[in-house]
Amino acid sequence: MGAFPDLHVHSRQSPDSTTPMAEHCERALEIGLTHLAITDHLELHPDNLFYGRYDYESARAEFDEAEKKYGERLTLLFGVEITYQKSITDRIVEALEGRDYDVVIGSVHYLENFGGDISSKKGTPAIFARNDPTAVYEDYLERIVELAECGLFDVLGHIGIVHRYATRFLAGIETGRFERRFARIAEAVVKSGAAVEINASGFNNPPNTTYPDERFLRELVRAGCDRISVCSDAHSAQGNPPKADGLGAHVKKALEIVRRCEINEIIYYKNRKMQRCSISPAK
Repeated sequence: MGAFPDLHVHSRQSPDSTTPMAEHCERALEIGLTHLAITDHLELHPDNLFYGRYDYESARAEFDEAEKKYGERLTLLFGVEITYQKSITDRIVEALEGRDYDVVIGSVHYLENFGGDISSKKGTPAIFARNDPTAVYEDYLERIVELAECGLFDVLGHIGIVHRYATRFLAGIETGRFERRFARIAEAVVKSGAAVEINASGFNNPPNTTYPDERFLRELVRAGCDRISVCSDAHSAQGNPPKADGLGAHVKKALEIVRRCEINEIIYYKNRKMQRCSISPAK
């Protein structure tokens, strides 16, 4: 039997979640997950939401307790999600030094050139409304290139999440003009050796698909990328409403997209070393 993983999940160690890790584990076993990565927010720039609110020792202790109880029935992985900004590269290195993570996800949430968050319900429309949408989008894509090129992360998180709250602004942009930029991102991703996350939370929001979407995943695969991760990016075990955005939500849909791109293995990390698992066949 193949794997059914969820490799980016937030617990109460993130300020935007109230879910104990043990509750995630119980739900994981209930729905048949085989691999679960707890990857709470670590923010290192004062302008970032949740800056200074991550407690490594608390997160590690809670994880160790969960692993003692559930580790024989579930491949449980301890990770972190860090907002990448070029100006804080040194801080990221320092924050990771000497800390025992299985996986480190790097994500672009904040555009320094525009002074705002591109993944928040309030912040994203505000940035696009007060600036040229094309310029904001171009800057976002450039930050994705930097994310891939920096070499700090095992997994590149939710590429394309800018679409979540900026759909109406991006609708008027001619995407064809960005083909070279997309190709550059694909090249940088392949060279990085990092895994690309296929984030299923987009099924709860516009444009009702994964981040990145199937079209861009196919471009990545054509460029030579075969390191793919999948996740729900859940912040609660059951979801609100129940099961809509909870643990494992829409991951099977994401796996279907991955299979259509002729990828039959998912990448996960243990002690920051890459592992591969065959995914469950389609049902």
